[in-house]
Amino acid sequence: MARRLTIYSIYKLGLAERHYLLQTEQPEYANVSQSQEDTAVAAEQASRQRLLAQLLQALPLLERGLCEFVGQLQDLPVGEVLYTAPSYAELPVYYGYTRYGYPWVVLGTAASENAFLAEVEATEELVGLQPIGPLTKIMVTLVRALDVAL
Repeated sequence: MARRLTIYSIYKLGLAERHYLLQTEQPEYANVSQSQEDTAVAAEQASRQRLLAQLLQALPLLERGLCEFVGQLQDLPVGEVLYTAPSYAELPVYYGYTRYGYPWVVLGTAASENAFLAEVEATEELVGLQPIGPLTKIMVTLVRALDVAL
């Protein structure tokens, strides 16, 4: 069985270029079934698109086309706050791309860039993604699919 995945996707929306961190779930599925995998992937993508549509709908009409997909982590992020913060919390987040290229990132919260890097280096799964290049620190609005009426 492929495990249920928690997926974190960063988007930049509108003229103000506000960042949103969307948390969605991809259901588990049998590894031997391509149709189950396709269904699980489609379910997560549909959930993310519904969240994104709600966020874009709240923008002024002329800004609704301004949507940039920044990156995605399909693993657990650094920092306890991302597990406990409610939807629509404003949080400082570090992210950096990996050797696998766009859109794959490592991301999370930490007191400093050095603390973030230390946490990444202490996490086997994140080290395995092989982060490269500089980190970027942004303020995000966390939006959890499980907390939002879709």
